[in-house]
Amino acid sequence: MPTQIILLSDEDEEVGMSTEDFADYRGMIGKEPFEYKGKMIVGYADDPYRNFGVKGDNAFIVDSLLAKPGPSWNDFVEAINGGSIFSIITARGHTPSVLREAIYNMIVTNHNGISKESLIDNLKKYRNMSGDEEKDSSVMINDYLDLNKYHPVTYGEGNAADPEEGKIKAALIVAPKGVYDNWVKGEVPIHLPKRIPRHIMRWIPAKTQRFETDLKDFIVDRDPKLKVFVMNTGGFLVTTWHRSG
Repeated sequence: MPTQIILLSDEDEEVGMSTEDFADYRGMIGKEPFEYKGKMIVGYADDPYRNFGVKGDNAFIVDSLLAKPGPSWNDFVEAINGGSIFSIITARGHTPSVLREAIYNMIVTNHNGISKESLIDNLKKYRNMSGDEEKDSSVMINDYLDLNKYHPVTYGEGNAADPEEGKIKAALIVAPKGVYDNWVKGEVPIHLPKRIPRHIMRWIPAKTQRFETDLKDFIVDRDPKLKVFVMNTGGFLVTTWHRSG
């Protein structure tokens, strides 16, 4: 995103740094001076993450349309075009309604692969399947967006500089059989930043002593790591049987 973190130079000037550059420099800020855009950076300015909260709500609407697509963008486009339900969880602290407004703007402008026409066609199909009457296109889009969830993690509290600390302690990932193992080996390592310590455990259907021991250690572990438990949908199924005779 082009949203900037505000730093301070040795001449007491505010210098904006993009989130892309921040990923490279964050470990240096406040620890040692370094040159950036012709300025010697000595630390953070006052309220350095002002653009990532409610103060930056208006800028976010624009930034969301200017940002480069991320690795999951095509999946997001597919979800919207198909009228699927989604949730947005972000470390930012913007007002939740602003995240919703940004998505609305992407839809009505057919932004970067998003198709308003495809979304409307699918919403009409769903309404026909459920026996609901069709509505005006704009009403259907708004009704659809109201069904989705928008969670800015640091909205109203927290620290945008380190939002993951103390915010999310555990995650449960449920996926179909044949797919859920890929989360352990691929998806979590790819999408979870390396700076976040994690303890990942994979559910297995066989109730072995090793699994029971590992599960107990996973549950009682007090190490401040993000716990990620991955299981398939079969783990929720309960089979009952009765002995004849």
